[in-house]
Amino acid sequence: MKEFGTWMEDVVETMAAELTNHSNLPVDCMSVDFIVPAPKEIDNINTFVIENIYGEIHLNEGNSFKLLVNGQISKKTIGEMQSSEWFTNKAIKIEDDKMFIGFNNDTSIKGIIDLNLTLPAGKKVICKTINSSVKIKGSLDIEAIKTISGDIRVNDSNISNTEIESVNGVIQLENNKNITAQINSTSGDIIIRRGGLNKLKINSVNGDVNISESGISLETEVKIITTAGDINVEKLNGPWKSVDATSRKGEIVIDWKGNASPANSQKICIKSGGEGAALYSESLSGNIKFH
Repeated sequence: MKEFGTWMEDVVETMAAELTNHSNLPVDCMSVDFIVPAPKEIDNINTFVIENIYGEIHLNEGNSFKLLVNGQISKKTIGEMQSSEWFTNKAIKIEDDKMFIGFNNDTSIKGIIDLNLTLPAGKKVICKTINSSVKIKGSLDIEAIKTISGDIRVNDSNISNTEIESVNGVIQLENNKNITAQINSTSGDIIIRRGGLNKLKINSVNGDVNISESGISLETEVKIITTAGDINVEKLNGPWKSVDATSRKGEIVIDWKGNASPANSQKICIKSGGEGAALYSESLSGNIKFH
């Protein structure tokens, strides 16, 4: 969490300005809706870093690079330039095989700008927002997603060695295979459905954690730790080795059939007698349920 904490400190001073932009748009705002031309270096770019503190980020898989920008922005911000020319000059940077797209706390604009990006399968992506959502769909390699209060939703993507972090936003992962990730949340819920679990670590303070209809294997290791959030795991498919659940003040319910170690109201450990996934859960005051 140290890296996320540093990033959050860097941007927190811009949050008030962003909120002002959303609720009190400048009187000279105009609507913008344009496509940004692909840079000449596009074939050599493997990683896309998208940061937008002024709106949402939408990513989809497609045959080629396509960036659609829409929203409302102050005429004074753009000046005499065409919208697409202004965006290319202010919001696009290329370094080696990385392309940086969007606006961070070093860039001040007046308005709301959403970024809608289409990329070929297999491209690596990193996304950052403050209050706005991040939505990703398709066979893209997700390296990191970080928000403060924006929701995160990822469907049908490659989540391998991925960091996903949010303070208040809901994190939802669906139909993602072989998930290997570190997920951190303060008060936002975490929902994982119809995916494949590989190496997964989840830390939450007040948010609930819900995992359902997902596949597990011999290599699967899942570790979930919350302070007050409930933990619900159900309808997993595949071999499992052990389920460990500890909650000091919450209720523990495990319906899975196996050999139970001596248990008490605070800790239950069940082993299947075979090889398979190892599932560990711990909460201070939240309930833990495996169905």
